[in-house]
Amino acid sequence: MKSNTSESNDESNGRQRFWLEIDLSKRTCCMVDRLLASASEKGRDFTGAVAHHLVGAMLEVMYPDLDTRTHGLRTTDRQTSRPCDFVINDAMIHVAVGPTEALVAKCQANIEQGFRPMILTLEDRIGTARSLADYIGIEDRIAVRGVEEFVAGNIDEIARYSEPETRRVLRQLFDTYNTRVAAVEPDPSLLVEIPENLTQT
Repeated sequence: MKSNTSESNDESNGRQRFWLEIDLSKRTCCMVDRLLASASEKGRDFTGAVAHHLVGAMLEVMYPDLDTRTHGLRTTDRQTSRPCDFVINDAMIHVAVGPTEALVAKCQANIEQGFRPMILTLEDRIGTARSLADYIGIEDRIAVRGVEEFVAGNIDEIARYSEPETRRVLRQLFDTYNTRVAAVEPDPSLLVEIPENLTQT
């Protein structure tokens, strides 16, 4: 799936949004891959912010009755003493594009507090996260998954593998993502331009 940028509708700031060409004949994971790959061109912090808000939007779509409040790039789990990015019942979810010893130490603290930690990272960093967990002996108590697989898998399940429903869920996900980003981020280039084939009824 191709991904590049187009001008934001907000001409006053002159910044660009992500622009995605969604091909519903391809695997849903391809769309998420391309979104994160496009973000990576702007740097690790940018990728981290996109991944954080994408996971938050996915959780909000999945669990609209739970508190999935969002935090800006400067106040995410990576940069503060907050115990995690999101809490879903007994699970503490950490979104990290670059897993570190400090992150795994937070997971260990989560376990000691009676929670079940989950690390959502980039697919090619899963091995790093698991190795760090193995080093301190808690590899069997931390769930480690790729952001790409987590988001795409939940889209497919909610949509029940129906193309019309997949289009609807993707539109809902991106609308939710944009709302969350606009609420806490000053940089409009983090927003996603909704593709035309998701706006068609």
